[in-house]
Amino acid sequence: MPSPPTPSSTLSEPTPTSLPDNRSSSSTTYQNPARPEDWSNGHRSENDPIWPDYALPKENVPSSTTESLRARLSRLAQVQSKANTDLLYAAQPRDWSREIQMAQGDSAVWMTLIRSRWLVIETLSGHLQLWDIEGAGDFGGVLGSFSTLEGSVDGAVVTEEAGGAAGLFISTTKYCTYSFILDVPHYGQDHKDAYALAPHSTTSGFSALKDKKEQLWAFAKSEGITNQGFLYFPHANTPLIRLAAASHVAENQNVLDMFIRDDIIVVARNQTIDLYSTSDVFELLGAKQPDTSLPFIQFKESFSIPKHKFIHHTRVLRRAPAYVRATNPVIYWVNGVAAGLQSPLTIAWGESGSRMIAVDNYILNMHFADPRQTPASEGGTTNSNHLLAQWKIPRDTKDIPRCAAFDEATGVAVVGMHSGRLLVADGGTWVPLSPGPDDDPDDYKIGWDSRSIHPSPKRWPRFGSNPAMFMPKDFSKSEYPVELAPGWFMELEKWYPFANHPNYYGSIPWIVREVIGIPSGSQCTIFSSMDIDHEHGSNSALIELDVEVGNGGKLLLLLWTGEEPLDFQLYQLRSGITKKTVIQKVKLGEPLRPYRESQPWSRNPLSIGQLAGWVGQPREEEMSLITFDEASLPNV
Repeated sequence: MPSPPTPSSTLSEPTPTSLPDNRSSSSTTYQNPARPEDWSNGHRSENDPIWPDYALPKENVPSSTTESLRARLSRLAQVQSKANTDLLYAAQPRDWSREIQMAQGDSAVWMTLIRSRWLVIETLSGHLQLWDIEGAGDFGGVLGSFSTLEGSVDGAVVTEEAGGAAGLFISTTKYCTYSFILDVPHYGQDHKDAYALAPHSTTSGFSALKDKKEQLWAFAKSEGITNQGFLYFPHANTPLIRLAAASHVAENQNVLDMFIRDDIIVVARNQTIDLYSTSDVFELLGAKQPDTSLPFIQFKESFSIPKHKFIHHTRVLRRAPAYVRATNPVIYWVNGVAAGLQSPLTIAWGESGSRMIAVDNYILNMHFADPRQTPASEGGTTNSNHLLAQWKIPRDTKDIPRCAAFDEATGVAVVGMHSGRLLVADGGTWVPLSPGPDDDPDDYKIGWDSRSIHPSPKRWPRFGSNPAMFMPKDFSKSEYPVELAPGWFMELEKWYPFANHPNYYGSIPWIVREVIGIPSGSQCTIFSSMDIDHEHGSNSALIELDVEVGNGGKLLLLLWTGEEPLDFQLYQLRSGITKKTVIQKVKLGEPLRPYRESQPWSRNPLSIGQLAGWVGQPREEEMSLITFDEASLPNV
């Protein structure tokens, strides 16, 4: 077991005199969580039970802000109620509340919204910027900047409480973590002309930040360790703990989300949701461990993902969802997207999962989660997609949406475009029903035709033809690579120079990691292409992984059509099939179909959607909300 990383600088938290009291709790039973606050009374109305955490407790918020928020939430509730009974009203495009232009040549690659007003952006040039979407002008509305960001943002947590500053904690792909304290005003309050955007503290060694509660940090990745799922507690006797998964196969899953509660820690992976006892964690944190080992804890319970073999995006909800009643809820889990979406470029859920946004086919869709339907006999129309509102994104062959931020309480969303435009939407804007459709049929005829090779997904907004397997090089007869068998080759780089490059957009490792979702190194070792040999080629590639996945094998078979580079399937070879076996079958001219699994690996719909030009079919799964109650958990 590798040694735990040593942070180069400690996250600046007050040194605790002792660990939390629940360290001494029994490690064999859960502590019954307190019954959640009734979110339907007081400041949370039945029409809109969402009141933002940044405005709680209410007595610490200026009365003007409270009244403004109450009015905004009321308007949004009215729009949602109307949309629930009239799909035509929900589907008519709305006007953008504001369009803001970033500096020429720059654009947003990541963003988060604070207090429904303050936008923190990671720019294409590698800087962090603070914007005020209320007060920003048409150009140059940056109120604060941080220019020495190492890597790209891959995880963020925002902590807010009324009457205090907001905390922004971000991690990057370079295993750096930054802590920012943002003393910014609430909605409707005056602001200063500039704010300091400098980290309060930094550390190194971890990435993919998922959650933070007081001094306990939850990261998906730790530098130098292939497993995923870690807890970090500065100043503890044992500061780093790994959250073990079910087996060596399950260890290779991605950690999609983590949630720290007082009684349990929830970890959502590609195939399971695992629960860990918080008391076990603090017991281990307080114990002195050998410096040569990385301590770990086993889960108490593990739930298989219902109806899914391998999911790519999920959200463990931080708050009770609207209109969902459960006694002593343990987990709220939301997965999937609303029905009807084809190629979503980005999806964002609110902390309660009560609303979400999806940028799909140059339209920003805002959806709400409400199991109630208004019967047609009462004048309602079926809004099966739970569409709340939508906005058309201006089409431009040189532009594409790249990222988005969302506040489910106020219905405010921001979409960042590759051109540097920031499009601001307000779901609470009431509009009259249009007399008829205003769609321009020609508005949707623009397609993508990008033949250029772009070496980084950050430097290009993830669209265009697949550069790795788009067109092979031409060789003279004297330089023609040696064939393994008619139409089959082993020297991939001679034909496709970038196809095995791990950091190259559209490469074999990129497809495995980003599109399929397998967190492993990989390379193509044997391949065949109809573009190279029209008679014997078969558009097949044998991929060898660094680790075992699925049924325990390391070999995958990639098949593609040749007509559309993004139209492919990835299969795992059956247990016992080796690279030597494949070579023998290829030399004998036997098909490989009998030696692969019957079902392909599922593809990541978001990464596929980010490759514009690929037109997927509407997926069958709708947005699903799954709850696990205390009563459903076995005694542990």
